[in-house]
Order: sequence, then structure tokens, then C-alpha cells
Amino acid sequence: MKPKLISNWKAVLTRSYSMIFTYLGIGILLGPEAMYAVAAIEVNPYAAGYADLAAGILVVLGRVVDQGMGDSDA
Repeated sequence: MKPKLISNWKAVLTRSYSMIFTYLGIGILLGPEAMYAVAAIEVNPYAAGYADLAAGILVVLGRVVDQGMGDSDA
């Protein structure tokens, strides 16, 4: 079976809760590294880890919320 994209993939990538929280999680993961590389600012790894965990949980919750982007009954 060949996978195919959904018809509203651009809207999903830019406006869906799960993708917004995925981008947030990536930012939380890479942000401390960038801050250290640019300005030698150290970030508490526990705070960053808990924030990334929270973003991961929000990804799952955002995935199941009906956001009115179509095909919610499929």
C-alpha cells in the first residue's frame, strides 16, 4: 500500500495543536544547546527535560482534539 498525503496537509502542519506542540518540543530540546553555543548560557537540564515531557504529553492530547479541519468523522 502506497502512503499518500491528506488533502489538508499544509493546514495540519501549520495550525494543528499536535504539530504546534511538536515544534515547541523540538525548540525546547534544541534551545538550550543553541543558547550555550551562542552565549555560553547554561540551562537546568531538569527544567528543560520536564518542559519537553510536558510538550510530549500535549502532543498526544492535541492529536485527539477535534480542531475542525475536516474528516473528523473518518
